[in-house]
Amino acid sequence: MATLIERTTLDLRFQDYRMRDDAREARLRASIAQRGIEEPLEGIDLVDEEEPQGAPDQNSPGQNPPDAIDRAKSAVADIRSASAATTKIRHVLLNGFQRYRCAERLGIHEVPYVALAQDEAAGIVHLLRVAKQQRLGILEEAKFIDELMTIHGQSLVDVAQALAVLPEPRRAPSFSFVAAAYAQEATSVSTPAIRALKEAMKNRFPALKPYFDGGNIGETNKGMLEVRDEAGLNLQAKAALRNLAKDENSDRTKLYAEVAKALNIEASQIERIQKIFAESWIKSASAGWWIQNEDGTWVKKS
Repeated sequence: MATLIERTTLDLRFQDYRMRDDAREARLRASIAQRGIEEPLEGIDLVDEEEPQGAPDQNSPGQNPPDAIDRAKSAVADIRSASAATTKIRHVLLNGFQRYRCAERLGIHEVPYVALAQDEAAGIVHLLRVAKQQRLGILEEAKFIDELMTIHGQSLVDVAQALAVLPEPRRAPSFSFVAAAYAQEATSVSTPAIRALKEAMKNRFPALKPYFDGGNIGETNKGMLEVRDEAGLNLQAKAALRNLAKDENSDRTKLYAEVAKALNIEASQIERIQKIFAESWIKSASAGWWIQNEDGTWVKKS
């Protein structure tokens, strides 16, 4: 059941794990301005115990050893001190960062909140179980899985078993967990063919950058480049742009196939590899560049 809490009490440590969609956030902000926050924010409630100031040492230098009465008084003080220990609840936000930012922009001080768990690992697993409903991208899932493995010491098998108890299906059964677990590896796996393709793309980028900056090309949600606007370009520049985009997309297609091959992922799942790289390209895009949202709409990255 949701409760109202002070927005400023939320711990935003996982904010960078979630990707931003400024267009969707603007629509959400307009909706919240009219109807308020209808869906509660979700997080983890962690308990911090605050130890009270300890009682002074009854046997300070220069004093005589305590007698029975002094020892009794000290014991009573210790008991009272222990009972005075307070607990502080930290609300660590996992889901609802767009709603949080909208509330901040709109001056809303209290937000509805639901605790998914009282343990960080359990809360992350819960979020991953409903990843599709919460619109988590593959890279977002990968970051949370990496958190479970590196911070909480879980193995890949541990995480896979935790996610296998889902009551509802998640994405494609043959790839749902594998894609997320391999997302970071997919962008860093290396073979001679992959290194050669990345080197060619790196060398091509200086020629592409002016067209990104000028709004002539953009990053699609499928990991490819698309020519957006040729206005103001002469025939020679148009031809150069089209050839550059064609060569880049050709290398990207080969790259995705090589990554899938290196990770032993079926050819039928290459589209998933494209998605992983698409999110990576879009995340690394500079402000002002054209990027394509999940719904196919184009926006300039802010």
